[in-house]
Amino acid sequence: LNNVRYYLCKLHYTERNYLESATYGEFLVRYFPGHRAASYCAQLARACYLNLYNQQDEKNRDFEADRVVGICQLMIEKWPEEPAAAEALITLIKFMVLKKDLAEAKRYLAMVKPDSPRRGEAEIATGQAIWSAYLKGRQGIRGWETELQQCNDWKDGTKAPPAEVDVDVAARKPARR
Repeated sequence: LNNVRYYLCKLHYTERNYLESATYGEFLVRYFPGHRAASYCAQLARACYLNLYNQQDEKNRDFEADRVVGICQLMIEKWPEEPAAAEALITLIKFMVLKKDLAEAKRYLAMVKPDSPRRGEAEIATGQAIWSAYLKGRQGIRGWETELQQCNDWKDGTKAPPAEVDVDVAARKPARR
């Protein structure tokens, strides 16, 4: 029966029925991971979910993204030494970067073997995401610094505030209730 599931998974994939193919493949992987075709079905399911993810518009990708992450996590759990697990890790890193979950991206990066040919790609993707987050945070701090300096200038009388700004708010007593 599992051989039939494998062939159906492969057949639906070649026919571009990605959801059906992924369903058969993921079933075989989850419930019969010892089957000789389970690892291949996991790769097909990953490819199917990635295709489905890419076909959706950006606002409706949650289901597909969850399934990609789920099957990739399953692949690295069941077959950590296979080359397909390295591909799954790269996929997980890219998805964590897209979700801006840098802690998870770094955790998956640590799982990529140092001699993996895809290690450099994973490091670059994670490093760029960390650098981008730093720059965005730094930009926010610069905005706050500018606003603080402007308030100090008004307070010191160095610059006059615009007419619509009431600088004497702090000097007023709060209204009693």
